[in-house]
Amino acid sequence: PQLGYKRLVKRCRKILPEVSQWMVRSDSAGYQNDFLDWMTMEGIAYSITSDQPAEMDREIARISEDHWQDLILEGKKPGDQYAELDHRAAFSSQKECRLRMRGRKYWILRRPGKKQPYVYHVIVTNDLTRAPEEVIRRHRGRCGSVEYMHSQLKQLGMNRMPSGTFEV
Repeated sequence: PQLGYKRLVKRCRKILPEVSQWMVRSDSAGYQNDFLDWMTMEGIAYSITSDQPAEMDREIARISEDHWQDLILEGKKPGDQYAELDHRAAFSSQKECRLRMRGRKYWILRRPGKKQPYVYHVIVTNDLTRAPEEVIRRHRGRCGSVEYMHSQLKQLGMNRMPSGTFEV
């Protein structure tokens, strides 16, 4: 799933040259430093669910309670909270360091968990001008439809396709 993101975005831009502003939303498969750097240099906005390595978990644990804000989307409080995460992505050159430090923002979301106090999700974006609620709302706009369709098909007995040929 992590292969071909850059090629796909290039192809979409070629097919739709009249589109002047691009926004890429992705799950954590799109969290690849080279891909994020390329989009920033190309002026393509993105919001990507970030991987959460151990060092990020430690950074999350250091966020003080007074930094968490209630997330309000379309006038409703869904129970989630957010905070800015002071995370620095790995780099191997001065150029990468400048690009990643100035061009990215990490938003951490938390919601009460069932088995642990909170469940965390991290969104990385290069959209530095929008309010965090707007970035989160736009990022969440991608969720649900395909997964819902798959679950409905499985309930109808389509958990196994009748043929190995997709077109069938």
